[in-house]
Amino acid sequence: ERASRRIQLILEGLARKLKLTGEVKMFGSFSNGFKTGSSDLDVVFVGQVGQDSVPLLGKFAAAVPECGFENVTKIFQANVPLVKFTDITSCMEVDFCINNELGVRNSLLLHTYCAYDHRVLKLGRLVKDWAKRHELVGTADGCLNSYAYMLLVVHFLQSLEEPVVPNLQAMATESVPVTDMKWGCLDRWETKFLTDLSGIPEPKNSMSVGELLIRFFRFYTQEFDWHAHAVCMRLNKPGEAVDKFKLSTPTSKEQWYVEDPFDLRHNLAGKCTTAGRSRIIKAMEDSLDAIKNGDG
Repeated sequence: ERASRRIQLILEGLARKLKLTGEVKMFGSFSNGFKTGSSDLDVVFVGQVGQDSVPLLGKFAAAVPECGFENVTKIFQANVPLVKFTDITSCMEVDFCINNELGVRNSLLLHTYCAYDHRVLKLGRLVKDWAKRHELVGTADGCLNSYAYMLLVVHFLQSLEEPVVPNLQAMATESVPVTDMKWGCLDRWETKFLTDLSGIPEPKNSMSVGELLIRFFRFYTQEFDWHAHAVCMRLNKPGEAVDKFKLSTPTSKEQWYVEDPFDLRHNLAGKCTTAGRSRIIKAMEDSLDAIKNGDG
C-alpha cells in the first residue's frame, strides 16, 4: 500500500512537471480489493489531453527512468495504449495509461460489490488465486484475464436463488455517462450503479465462502449454458439467463461471452480459445471432484 501511494505521488509530480491539469488515479486490483501479491499496479492520468494519448504517453515513458523506474515498455497498439515500467525500490510493475475512465468506473463497481458483502472479496481472491495456480490467466494463452474471472464471480453471486449480491447497475437511477475512443470511434457508455448501500437490506443467503466456491465450480460446469448464455452482471437476475445472441457483439455458439459491465462492445472472452475453454472447465471439474473427495 505504501509503495503504491509513493508511486502515485511520483507520477502526480511528473504530471505537474509536464504542465498537465488533471488527476493521477489508481484503478484495477489495487483499488477494487482483489489485489494479490503478484498484482500489477494500474495507474491512470485523467485530464484534458486531447483525443490522441500516445504522444503524452511517450513523454511519460521518456521521463520515468529519472524518477526511479526501469524496464520501460511502450504498448501503443493496444485498445488502451499504455506504458509499462518497474519501480526499482519495490520491484512493483506499473501499467500507466491516459484517460481510461472506464477502467476507473469498473474498479469502483467491483469495490462497491465488495463493500456490500465480505464474501465477494473472499470468493474473488480464492477464484483469482485458483486460476493463477492452474495457469489459466491470460488472453495471450487463450484463457481469461483476472478481471474476467471477477465478473464470473459477481455474476454467479447474483444468480443464486438467494443472491449474495443484488444487481447494483439495475438499481441505479442517476446517469453517469463516460465517453472513450477505444474502438476507433467516439462511444458514450452508461456507467451508473448504486453507490449508497445504506438502504439495501442484507442478503438472506448465509452460505460460507467454502460452500460458495463449490457452488461456483458447479454453476459454471453443470448449470450455466455457455453455448446460449452470457456472463452479464449488467442484466443479470436470479433465475433468468442472459441470451448472448441479443448482446452488442456478434458471437457464436462455441464462443464464450463475458460482457464488460460498461463497454458493451467488449466481450472479455473474445480471445478465449477452444483449448483455453476446455482447460478452464476441466480444471473446475477436477477442483470440484477434489473438494468432494476431501483432497482440496
